[in-house]
Amino acid sequence: TEFAVPPIRTERTLTIVDRTGSAQSNIVLANLGIERTNPDYFPVLVMNQILGAGASSRLFMNIREEKGYTYGAYSSFDSRRLTGSFEATAEVRTAVTDDSLKEFFYELNRIRDEKVGENEIQDAKNFLMGVFPIRAETQEGLTNLIVAQKLYGLPDDYLQTYREKINSVTIEDIQRVANQYIHPDKIAIVIVGDAEEILKQAKSYAQKVEIFDNTGNPQEVSKFEQKGDEPPANVNGKWDLMIEIQGQSLPVSFDLIQIDSTFTGNFESPFGTGKIESGTVSGSKVKGNIQVNFQGNDVEISLNGNVENENSIKGILSPQMEGMPDLPFTGNKK
Repeated sequence: TEFAVPPIRTERTLTIVDRTGSAQSNIVLANLGIERTNPDYFPVLVMNQILGAGASSRLFMNIREEKGYTYGAYSSFDSRRLTGSFEATAEVRTAVTDDSLKEFFYELNRIRDEKVGENEIQDAKNFLMGVFPIRAETQEGLTNLIVAQKLYGLPDDYLQTYREKINSVTIEDIQRVANQYIHPDKIAIVIVGDAEEILKQAKSYAQKVEIFDNTGNPQEVSKFEQKGDEPPANVNGKWDLMIEIQGQSLPVSFDLIQIDSTFTGNFESPFGTGKIESGTVSGSKVKGNIQVNFQGNDVEISLNGNVENENSIKGILSPQMEGMPDLPFTGNKK
């Protein structure tokens, strides 16, 4: 079977998938990587260990530990039989999308422009050489390694020489493969989140911008460009909503009191009642914070929505708890 050659990228692009009201931006930066039999596989493996493969990597330490923008930022090379891909990823607060992209590109360029330190390369080698025999300790792990060896047509001595090849990678190798296989100026940026908020923060990063809805339909970019000072939508009153959670639809309600472009109110749901505070309306965009007691715990929920006409609204409720997903909602004014 013959497969089409992947297209050659010539410019940096931005693709946004709109989730109106989302409190997070899911960022993926990607370009073509290497096939599994590429002789640069081991230098790439060590280089990526330094860049973004774990909790001590540059991306993680910068974007999570230093900046606090996310729970985790990572990079990976997915190397297959015929080709592969490089990705750098993170889920960040919508408000820091621009700042997060800045740090991503800082690290992608730094690994290319500057030689890594002796401690960095040795720590990466020690980890990779140390974890490899652990993967072969069980029958299942050893079987998976042998299957991969046969599947990708790797040399017969692949398992025996793995650690030797890791240890032979040099600092010069790291910089060479970073420049050869990471292309910040031609990378594809894909971000899932609130398109209007993302567009104003991220459009300067790419020569080409496209936007899709969450079912894959292309959208006019102009629809999401901010058009100056629009009068605030009228959200005053009671709203009946349905939220989606674990495949089920549950009823909730807002009772809002609006003064000009601000509002407060009450929140009722099957899992608790609470107060809506710090609400703002900018054009059709609605934002606020909900304080609710859930199973004895005080939980803050971010409210991000869009009033589509005077009587309907849709958006996302985002519980500020690790592991809790965004909760899409739709609703109508009573």
